[in-house]
Amino acid sequence: MLRAGTSRAPKRSRPILTCNDENCQLKIFNLQLGTVLPISDLKFRTTFRYSETDMPAYIIARVEVTDWTRYREYTKATPAAIARFGGKFIVRGGEIVNLEGEPESRRLVVIEFPSLEQAKAFYSSPEYAEAKKLRAGAAVGQFIAVEGA
Repeated sequence: MLRAGTSRAPKRSRPILTCNDENCQLKIFNLQLGTVLPISDLKFRTTFRYSETDMPAYIIARVEVTDWTRYREYTKATPAAIARFGGKFIVRGGEIVNLEGEPESRRLVVIEFPSLEQAKAFYSSPEYAEAKKLRAGAAVGQFIAVEGA
């Protein structure tokens, strides 16, 4: 993720992004004067910082459910633990369309976390350890964590 820090913009202003068929321009609308200023008219100090911890990560689970009644208890217990580590469900079951290769018959779950460290911390947490106990005997799965782009 890129973060920009700026200074010297008018105190009461709003950024405006204007686009046409060929390009886009960022401008500043000065609320006090009611005017639009191109960014080039302002003196900005901009710094960009990139950090590996800013890269999202995903836990991908392929789960074969053997006892749906018990597995539903597990699915009720996991959202709170996931949210505690900044995670959110991207895919949670849903229709699967096989486009190439071996057909997939297992349940697929994809969970996004702010970083690989957060994904690993979630999976190793005491909160999730309690949820995993509910899954034992109800499903067999493969869980992998991978950094995103």
